[in-house]
Amino acid sequence: APHRGRRAASAHMLRIAVSAGRRVMRSASTFFPPKGVTGAAFDMDGTLTEAGQIDFAAIRRRIGQDVDDRRDILTFIEAQPEHEREEMLAIVEEEEAAGRRETRLQPGLWDLLRRCSDLGVPMGLITRNSFAAVEHFHELLGVSVAASPFSHCIAREFLPRKPAPDPLLHIIKEWNMSPSSVIMTGDHVDDLQCGADAGAMTCLVKNDHNEEYASRASFVVETLQDLERWLATHAQSQQRRS
Repeated sequence: APHRGRRAASAHMLRIAVSAGRRVMRSASTFFPPKGVTGAAFDMDGTLTEAGQIDFAAIRRRIGQDVDDRRDILTFIEAQPEHEREEMLAIVEEEEAAGRRETRLQPGLWDLLRRCSDLGVPMGLITRNSFAAVEHFHELLGVSVAASPFSHCIAREFLPRKPAPDPLLHIIKEWNMSPSSVIMTGDHVDDLQCGADAGAMTCLVKNDHNEEYASRASFVVETLQDLERWLATHAQSQQRRS
């Protein structure tokens, strides 16, 4: 009997582990928000544009950041003596400019933007990249920042940056919305932490290098088309509410 008890307990723990495993990679088709989505915020690089355009390894090598240093590049630079920061930031901007020349829009982006627009769901853009990169992104869209489909475009000049929730909370306050009805979408743990700490839902856009972050997201999508279809079902039109 004691052995059967242990076997039953082990089976119970296995079921819990399997259930937890399902939650780790929750897909859009299995995530149902407690209320309709009223606002959508997005990371830019690797989320709305294709991943891998900026050579972060080259940046770290050129600024002398050890490969084992887990700090992000900007945090590393800010910890250096003041007289070194300007030169390091210039290196970052040089590598970013090189990456911009290779930037491509993510497949499905136009459908996603149109869907949000048709639903009357406002969109915000939050990036740790420079405002020059935001301007280049809009050039690829064929519009100026002044005519942006995003109500707010927040770059690294806004402090504190992601993963702090402040950029997203700023947008949510301006939208006059509940954080729990807003979704933050990105491809990095910084995006997910920003959204979670703001009290928002979070979506991870999966790529070949970020599966380890899946457990931090409310749900995971393979493509922007997946997210567009999810929003079509779960968004709460602001036009209908007004």
